[in-house]
Amino acid sequence: MQLRKSFPLDQAARITGYLDDLGISHLYLSPILEARAESNHGYDAIDVTKISEERGGEAGFERLVSQVEKSKNIEGLILDIVPNHVAASWKNPAWWDVLKEGPASKFWTTFDIRPREGGDRRVVLPVLGRSRQAILASRELRLSIMNDELVLKYWDNYFPVAGRSHARILRALAGELSETSGKATQWKAEILKIATKGDSPESGRQVARSFSQWLSKNPVGSRVVSLSLRALPLKLIEATLEEQNYALEDWRGGSRVINYRRFFDINDLAAIRIEDEKTFKWAHQKIHDLVKKYPIVHGLRVDHVDGLTDPEGYLRRLCKISKQVWVEKILGEGEYVPKPWPVKGTTGYEFSNTSARLFVDLPGLLHLHSHYTRHIDRRWERFHDCVYDSKREMLDSHFVSELNYLTEQFFALANRGRKGAGFTREDLKIALRELTSSLRVYRTYFASGEGTDQRWLEDAFAEVEGRGRLTEKNALNWLRSILLGKGDWSEPTAVAIKRWEQLTGPVMAKGLEDTALYRYFPLLSLNVVGGEPDWTGDGAIEFHAFNQDRLRTQPLTMNATSTHDTKRSEDVRSRIHVISELSEEWTGLFETWHKINAGARGNSERPIPDLPIEYLMYETLLGAWPLDGKIDEEFAGRMKQYFMKAVRESKSETSWTEPDQDYESKLMKFVDTLLFSKEKKVQEFQKSFRSFAEKCAYFGAFNSLTLLTLKVTSPGLPDFYQGCDMWDLSLVDPDNRRPVDYQLRHSLLKQMKRDAKENPRALRTRLVKNWKSGEIKLWLTQALLKLRCQDPALFTQGEYYALEPQGEGKRHFLSFMRKFEGRWALIVVPRFLASKMANGKKPGQDKSLKKLEIDDEVILSTEIPLLPTAPRKWKNAFTGQTYEADSLIAEDVLDGLPVAVLTSEV
Repeated sequence: MQLRKSFPLDQAARITGYLDDLGISHLYLSPILEARAESNHGYDAIDVTKISEERGGEAGFERLVSQVEKSKNIEGLILDIVPNHVAASWKNPAWWDVLKEGPASKFWTTFDIRPREGGDRRVVLPVLGRSRQAILASRELRLSIMNDELVLKYWDNYFPVAGRSHARILRALAGELSETSGKATQWKAEILKIATKGDSPESGRQVARSFSQWLSKNPVGSRVVSLSLRALPLKLIEATLEEQNYALEDWRGGSRVINYRRFFDINDLAAIRIEDEKTFKWAHQKIHDLVKKYPIVHGLRVDHVDGLTDPEGYLRRLCKISKQVWVEKILGEGEYVPKPWPVKGTTGYEFSNTSARLFVDLPGLLHLHSHYTRHIDRRWERFHDCVYDSKREMLDSHFVSELNYLTEQFFALANRGRKGAGFTREDLKIALRELTSSLRVYRTYFASGEGTDQRWLEDAFAEVEGRGRLTEKNALNWLRSILLGKGDWSEPTAVAIKRWEQLTGPVMAKGLEDTALYRYFPLLSLNVVGGEPDWTGDGAIEFHAFNQDRLRTQPLTMNATSTHDTKRSEDVRSRIHVISELSEEWTGLFETWHKINAGARGNSERPIPDLPIEYLMYETLLGAWPLDGKIDEEFAGRMKQYFMKAVRESKSETSWTEPDQDYESKLMKFVDTLLFSKEKKVQEFQKSFRSFAEKCAYFGAFNSLTLLTLKVTSPGLPDFYQGCDMWDLSLVDPDNRRPVDYQLRHSLLKQMKRDAKENPRALRTRLVKNWKSGEIKLWLTQALLKLRCQDPALFTQGEYYALEPQGEGKRHFLSFMRKFEGRWALIVVPRFLASKMANGKKPGQDKSLKKLEIDDEVILSTEIPLLPTAPRKWKNAFTGQTYEADSLIAEDVLDGLPVAVLTSEV
C-alpha cells in the first residue's frame, strides 16, 4: 500500500474491510515516518522520530491498527523502513544541524562525510544552477530570516549561517538600519550590543542564539531586518559563504567532488552510518516504539540493505526489534541471500524473474534476439556487454567522486610497503573501474578473517582480463591479492573494501536498472529488476527447481509480481510475453509499422525516434493498450511521461542532466501522431496495431491468471501490489502509484459473492465471457486466498512435487503438487496458448478471442499424471467438481476456467 498525502493512513483504514474480504493476511505499508512534503513514496525522511503528519500521524496509525484488529483475515502490519539514508534537506533537523555546526554537530557522525583534499571538512552541496560567482553576482543567493534565524536563501532552498559569521553580519546590518525612526535607532543599538559578544566559534553561537531570541521578541523588527539584509554588500555575502561548514557548488561540477555518501547518485538523499550504535538507536527509536506498543506490527521490510556498511551486523541488531525481517535484495543469477543473515527472505524480485521465463517461448526469443541485434541495434550482442558499458559510463560521470576517493584509499594502502605500489594512481583507478564494471552482482560481503565472496570476484577478475582493456596489470593483480585474500586485514584495508562494496551496488543499479534496461530490449517483458534479457533456458525446469530450492532455504520469502520498483506491471509483462510466441508475426509487423510511420519520424538524417526507441515504444504501447481500445489524452499523457523517462534513462539522445529539448519535443509529437493522427497511412498503422494489441491482451490475460495462481500456490508469501487484484496496465514509477478505486473493487467482490451463492456456474460463465472487466482476476484472487487461508501450512510448509504433463499439448501446461501431513493440492495452469490458438484468428472476428476459455482440442486433451503416492480423489477448489482417477485430463480439470487448483478429498 503506497501511503502519501492523497492516500493517508485513514484511507488505508477505510479499505481494510475490502482487503479482509479479499483474504489479505497482512498490510504491507510504504514508509510511514515524516518525509518531505508531497513525497509520493516516503523514502526521503526528514524526521525519523515521528510518523508523517501528511500520512495521518500517530492518531492515523492508531486508527489503522484498530481497524486491523477488528478484521477476520488480516493478521498484522509489515512496515517498510529505510536505514540507509534520509533527505539532505533544510527541513531535516539533523542535516540542518550538520550544516550549521559542522564537525561540532551532534549529528556529524550520523552521516558518512569524508574530508576533501587538503583536509577540508566542509560538506559539498551541488545545488547551484550556475557557477557560484554567477549566482552571487545576480543576487540569487542572499541573506534572509527564516524561523527567527539568520539564513542564506537560494530560491526555495535555505542554508544555516554559522555562529562565527553572525557578529560581522550584525555589525553590517546595523549600519543599514534607518536613523530616521526612533525604533530603528533602538534596534540598531540592541543589534550592535548582541554583535559585541564576539566572533569565536563559542561566542558566535551565543551571538546567534541572542539574535534569534531578539527576532522572536520583535516581529516588526524582524521584517525590517529582512529587508535591510538585501542591501548588504556582495563582498560580505561572499565572505560569509566562504566560512560556512558547507560549500555551495554548481550541481554539475559539484557532483564530481561531492564528499558525503548518497543513495545511489541522488544528491538530496544523504546516507547515514547505521553501523554507528548512536545512529542506529536514533534512526530506529520510533520503529522500536511502534513494534513494542503495537503487537500487531508483525515484521519489517528493509529498504536497500546493500547500501549498508555491515548488512549482517545491522540485521542482527534489527532482529532484536522485530523477529520477522525481509530485505530488499536483488539477487544475481545463482546468487543466494547470505546464510548468516537472520531474515525470512527477500521482497521477491527473484520470483518475478523466474516466473516470467515460464511464458517466454525460447525459439521465439532467439528469433527476436537475432532480429534485434541485426536490424534494430547492433551495439551489443550480449546484454552484459551493454551493462558493462553502462556501468563504466556511470563511474565516469555520476560516481566520479566516489571512484576518486576509493582510488586514494587503495593507493595509500598499496604504498605502505617498502617498495611502493609498483603502479600509478591512474593505473589503480582504471583497474577499479574495470573490476566494478565487470562485477555481475550488486555487491560482495566482506567479513574480517573470512574475506569476500570468492566466486563473483573471480568471475569479475576473469572478465576484466578477458576484455583486454588493461595495458598495465600490476594494479589489478594487487586488487586481486587484497579482495581475494584471506586472513586478518588492517582496519584501513577492511574499511576500503567495505567502501568499495557500498559503491558497487549503486553503480549496478544506475548502470543496469536505470540505463542498460532502457538500451537493450529484444523482449521488453524480460527487462525487470534483477532480470536477464538475453536469458536462454527451459523455463519450466528452472521454475520447479527454483520452488524446490526456495522451500528448502527460505519458505517465507516473498513472491512478488509487481512492486513500486518494477518497470512495468505483471499484466503489462504478461501481454508482452506473447510476442515471443508470435515472434515472426511481430517482427514482420514492426518492419511494416516502421515503414508506414517514416513520415512521422521527420528528418531522414536524424529520425526521431531512432530505431531502438521506436521498437521500445511499440512494445510498451502493446503492453499498456487500454482494454476498451479507447485512446484519450490521459492515456497519451501517461505514455509521454514514460517515453520521456525511458529516453532520458537511456542517455543515448537525451538525459536528465543534459536534456535535448528539440529531440524530446519531436518525440512527444511522434507519440501524438501515433495515437491521434487522422492521416491515412497512420490510420493504417493504428488499425494494424490495435488488432495485434487485442490479440496480445487476450492471451496475456491467460498468462496473468496463470502467474497469479503460481504466486499464491508456490513456496513463499504472495505479495499483492496495490491495484493488481484486477487488471493493472501500469508502467514504471510514478505511473504505478496512481490512485486505486477500492470502492469499485469492494462493490464487485460483494456482488460476486452474492452471485456465487445463487448460481456459481452462471457467475463463472459471466466472468470468463466478460474477462476485460477484470472481475475474473479479482474473483480468482479471493478464491486462491480463501484456499490458502483454509490451509496455510499446506502452502507455506508443504512439499513440492513437479509433474510432467503428457500428450501432444504438454508444452502448454505447467503442473505441480503440494503435500503437508496427508493433505494435497494439485495445480494445473496453461501457457504458450497463443502459439497454438492464435493461428489465423483475428480479434473481433473469431469468437474464441472473446471468451477467456481454451478451445483447442489438442491442448485440452493433455494428460496430467499423478504421483503414485498421491490420492485418487480430488475436488476442484474453484468449481466444486470432484474427480477420481490415476491421471487427469486438462479439459476436465479446468472445467471451463483458465486455471485449476484441486485439493485432495479425504
